[in-house]
Amino acid sequence: QNRPPLTITWGEDDNAARTFDPRVTQSRHESQLIVQVFDTLIGSDENAAYFPGLAERWEMAPDGLSITFWLRKDVTFHDGTPFNAEAVKFNLQSIRDPKLGSQAAIDLLDPYAGSDIIDAYTIRVRYSRPYAAAIASFSQNELSPVSPTAAEKLGNEAFAAAPVGAGPFRFVSWERGRQVVLERF
Repeated sequence: QNRPPLTITWGEDDNAARTFDPRVTQSRHESQLIVQVFDTLIGSDENAAYFPGLAERWEMAPDGLSITFWLRKDVTFHDGTPFNAEAVKFNLQSIRDPKLGSQAAIDLLDPYAGSDIIDAYTIRVRYSRPYAAAIASFSQNELSPVSPTAAEKLGNEAFAAAPVGAGPFRFVSWERGRQVVLERF
């Protein structure tokens, strides 16, 4: 059929957004858009029940010092970059970089000690001390993976204004103080 595409308009009570990079923000206003453009490794519902997101499954080590993720193999970022263990490792390392200026993600990742890539779609995230909140942390939008290609190409500031994720909507444009345009991915 030749129906026009569906357009959804949504209003926000704060038009002073400064970043749409999930690794940086701690603003609920910015997060309203971030959850549309990015996906989390672990999903959660209103009852704090966890379910697969970008990770098909995960396993917390009995000692609480690591969590292993088995990632989906059918995902790409909006720019065509493959979603894989390398992308997850890039994201975790970038959050720890002081130049990024992470506000909430760095707290969610607090005892992060490094990542071991087991294979292209399996990664073990290690902690310096037992971290019982690991599963809950990876269900938060602040730890949503960003496209490593776009983040490296654009740099931190430009990426914050033109984010590239793997979520249900692709970022199109941002007219600061007025509107953000997304399209279905």
